[in-house]
Order: sequence, then C-alpha cells, then structure tokens
Amino acid sequence: MRLVLDRDTRIDGRRVIGGSPRTVLGVSEAGARTLDRLLAGDPPVGSPLIERLLDLGLIHPEPEPRPLVDADGAPLVTVVTPTLGEPRHRHPDAVLVDDGSTPPVDGAAVRLAANRGPAAARNAGLATVTTPFVAFVDADVDTGDATWIGDLIGHFDDDRVALVAPRVVAAERPGMIARHERRHGALDMGESAAPIAPNSRVAYVPAAAIVCRTSALRAVGGFDEGLRTGEDVDLVWRLVDAAWRCRYDPRVIVHHEPRATLAGFARQRIGYGASAAALHRRHPGRLAPVAFSPWSLAAWAIPTLAPGRITTWLGGVTVTATATVRLRRTMPDLPSDIAVDTVWRGTAATGSALARAVRRAWWPLVALAAVRSRLARRILLAAVLAARSPAVVADDALHGIGVWVGVRRERTIGPLVPRRVTGRPERRTTNRYRPLS
Repeated sequence: MRLVLDRDTRIDGRRVIGGSPRTVLGVSEAGARTLDRLLAGDPPVGSPLIERLLDLGLIHPEPEPRPLVDADGAPLVTVVTPTLGEPRHRHPDAVLVDDGSTPPVDGAAVRLAANRGPAAARNAGLATVTTPFVAFVDADVDTGDATWIGDLIGHFDDDRVALVAPRVVAAERPGMIARHERRHGALDMGESAAPIAPNSRVAYVPAAAIVCRTSALRAVGGFDEGLRTGEDVDLVWRLVDAAWRCRYDPRVIVHHEPRATLAGFARQRIGYGASAAALHRRHPGRLAPVAFSPWSLAAWAIPTLAPGRITTWLGGVTVTATATVRLRRTMPDLPSDIAVDTVWRGTAATGSALARAVRRAWWPLVALAAVRSRLARRILLAAVLAARSPAVVADDALHGIGVWVGVRRERTIGPLVPRRVTGRPERRTTNRYRPLS
C-alpha cells in the first residue's frame, strides 16, 4: 500500500511536524532511517513509527482498487440502503430496507412496520449481512456503480480499520440551494485525506456512503437507534473509543442529491444542529462550539475590545510573540520558524472557529445583546463578514436554531460551552522512539 505525507506534514531532520491536532514527533536514528524509506516509497511493513504516523494523520494510505470478491469468487461486501419512500437512486444488488414507508416501497428486502429512523433501518439491514464488509449507501446518493467500494476496500488490509468513507459532494443541479450545497455541503468533509477522530480535522463523516468491517460494527452494537440524527457521528466515535481506525479518503467521490426546497433544506439543517445535545450526552466535551487556547483567544480579544489599526497590530504581534516564546521554553529544541508557524496557525484557526460559533450556537445570545451593545454588534458583524456568503450565514443560523432546540429538549448547555486547549502542539513519542532534547 502506498503511503503519502499529509499536505501539512513537515520533516525537519529527526522531527515530524503536522497532524491534527498539531504534533511534534521526535524520532531516534532508527526512526530517521524509517522516514528515509518512507520518503523513498519503501516504508517498512509493521514499523511502530509508521503506525504512529498513520494514527496522528501525518501520513495517509492510498491503496489500489481491489475486486469485490475473494479468491474463491465469494462476495466481500453487502450494500445496505435504508429508505423512507421511493428511493431517488437504487443501487445494484443492495439490501433495500423500507423504514415504514406508506405505501410500502416495492422491492424492499426488509420492511419495518413503522418508521424508526435511519439508525434502526441500517441495523435491520446489518442483521442480514453475511459478508466481511458492509457498505451503507443512502437512497439519495448516486454512486454510479460499485467501483467506489473497490477503490476503498484496500484500506481494510489494515486489520485495525473499521470504517472508510469517500468524499460526499452535492450533485450538480439547478437552483440556489444546489449551488450552495455544491460549494458548502454539510456532508462534504473536504479534499484532504485524514484519520477520522474527535477534535481533529475530520472529526466525523456522514453515513450517506461508508464501508465498514462487519465484525467491528457488531462489536460496538451497530448504530444507536435512540438517535434520529447524528447516529453516524456517534458510531464513528464509539469505534474510535474501541481502538478501531476510521479513515476518510477523498480520492473517491460520490454524489448526493441536494434538498429540492428551502423548507426541506431548513428542516435538514435544524435537524443536524438538534443532534448536538443528544451527542453531548453520549460524548461530553466533543461538540464544543469552539476549542481555544488563552493566547489565541487574547490575540482576537484585544482588537475586538479596543478596535483600531495600531491596537490590532500591536496586540496581535505582542500576543503572538509571547506565545511563541512560551512555546520555545516548553520545547527548546523546536526551531523558531516552526514555533511561529504553529502559533499563527492556532490563532487563525481560533478566529475562524469563533466566527462560526457566533453564527451558529451563540447567535441568539449575541443578537439579543446587540440590541444594546455596540461591542455585540461589532462581533456579530465580524462573524457575518467572515462567512463571505449570505447562504453560509443562513446555513449556520439554521444549524444554530437546531442546537438550541436540542439544548432545550435534552436539558443541557453542553453544545454551547467552549472548550479550552493548551494552545501548543502535542509532543508525542513511543517506547521505541524518543523525542530529541
């Protein structure tokens, strides 16, 4: 299997820097030789360092397409499609699960007596699976054919991989909603490969199209039928908590149908937001609207509280310089340019996350305060301008309505509370590879 460096990974002598969250990994002389082999395209099989780099998102596997049958010609994968009503797309040889449709869907292999939600429908399909792998494909997803599964199944050569997801992009359709979803789709996790894990660049993936190891799904109990939305997020996090690997491979693209009406779009976005509170009950702290370090927060708070060109420049430079010095004291062997780059990246990410939190979870509070507070109006305006698109602002606001609906229903403010982080890259090592001093 070919292994490639992540787009943000940097190798500096016997250090590997990158990943999400950002990591500085020091390696021994033997580790440096392993890196040389990796860069030469011949990574040692089973190397603990290679395994570590994979887990940290510093490198990614790129397997070749594989057949969907074993050496004896037996199928390796069963496709399961849950549907409520007539499916927009029928997938070849799929186990079609009718989730209590009225009238019943013609040709369904499994029928539920009443509508119980996508989690229950997928579990009902999973119960019929006898193959080593199962692919879940929603009824509004156009995969073209089964070749996308063959493009992903090589990831399962790694016995620790439980789930692999392609990139889900909105199909090209006419209309404002379709154009927005094409550019800013809620199901599109971006163009960069990543391990899927909480509090990382790709924290979850939609179950609109995923391929899973059947035994791993059954080991964690399948999808949580108590969740009408967010069941895919919950599944990924339970797999990760059970020490399985989950991978996102955007080289493989499938297309989903955008919502046809504004009302349908609004219901979907509000539903996504409403899942946050129920997920917080199951996974406390993982759905904070923003994660920040005190230094990154200060870099944005100074120009916000005391706006002005000079204040903004002096405040930003002072905070960044101070944070860089503190980081160098913590990691004295860290080169200055890497320390500065790390601090700037953290500051920029915090600013983007704060703006999105204002547009989503916090906008009702900020809008209410803006009636009387000039500062609140300034914050709200900055968050709106940062979106660069009225459609993104509307999308985020609908999601925020859903968050508050869920907060009220679940009686928890967890999805509204920010999470503090250390603000410095995490230094990691293994028993075999020690950091440099």
